[in-house]
Amino acid sequence: MQRLCTGALFCLLVPFATGCPVPDISVPDFTPVPPAADAAGGDQAKGGDGGNTMMTWRTEKTPTTSALRAVWVADAALSQSYAVGVGGTILSRSAAGVWTAETSTTQENLSAVTALGPDDVYAAGGQAKGVILHRKAGVWKAEAADLMLGAIYGMAVVGTDLFAVGDNGTVAHLSGGSWTLETTPMQANFHGVYGKTVTDVYAVGEQGGIVHRDGTGTWSVDTATLSPADGMGTYYGIAALADVIFISGSQGRVLRRDTGKWTPDFTMDLIKADMAGAPADLLALIAADGEMLTVGTGGVVAHRDSKGAWTRESSGVGTDLFGLGGAGIHAVLAVGDMGVVVRRN
Repeated sequence: MQRLCTGALFCLLVPFATGCPVPDISVPDFTPVPPAADAAGGDQAKGGDGGNTMMTWRTEKTPTTSALRAVWVADAALSQSYAVGVGGTILSRSAAGVWTAETSTTQENLSAVTALGPDDVYAAGGQAKGVILHRKAGVWKAEAADLMLGAIYGMAVVGTDLFAVGDNGTVAHLSGGSWTLETTPMQANFHGVYGKTVTDVYAVGEQGGIVHRDGTGTWSVDTATLSPADGMGTYYGIAALADVIFISGSQGRVLRRDTGKWTPDFTMDLIKADMAGAPADLLALIAADGEMLTVGTGGVVAHRDSKGAWTRESSGVGTDLFGLGGAGIHAVLAVGDMGVVVRRN
């Protein structure tokens, strides 16, 4: 199974389990700003930044038309970035904003990318079997080939360790240079992972699947409860503001982990993906500087400011956006279908 092929826009493969909408909150309609020519040759579109400054999304040219699934950004200057996607696609971005294809050692779809350092980058994915690649000294090589991995859909650095999650409850843990498989109590396909420390890690996925890793290294079903409707959802993105965990997922869901339960943080009406008013699936989520961004199907982008207010932004594209990467909230890259990359700054 390939990451995001369960999304509504990929019904040619496997349709989504249908979830129910979260409670409605009145939010004014948003009319996207038509893109205008960028001086660098791309397109630009402006979106509100919590009612304060106007942030601009600009398209960047890439050498591929393959779908890009994930992106990692090294710093706020965007001096080093990597994007990965379908068919083993790997792109690197220079400080000048030029994207270049790198030599990949796989033709498997890649769905996640992160790094422990500028010359210590990891990409992962797979289909019937999981694939993990490691970039060192400018060369990508396979790792953890001896592990019985399911396809990997999400990765995160936690301290000096790395966690990769995916098919049928797959969790792989890199610590001290060695990969090990860890056991979870759920066979759900996990799409996202986040941890403040290695003793406090969460993984999220399909059919409301949320698990937590404690100080003993044991994974258990999260004790916070989901509503019956939200328990049917698929969750892709996970991030935190201070000590509050947020997750994003199917049918416009963004939930926060309050005491003992998961609570909707905004209404799906804010992120309608099409003229029929269907809510977008929110496929990635990042948090920094007290703010958050989420992206999803139909090129949807929404921003949460430091006061907790959500507003819709215009990405300037209508293609699905699958991944977000940023060092701070004001220097962000989003990647998506057809090799699309858009930059927020």
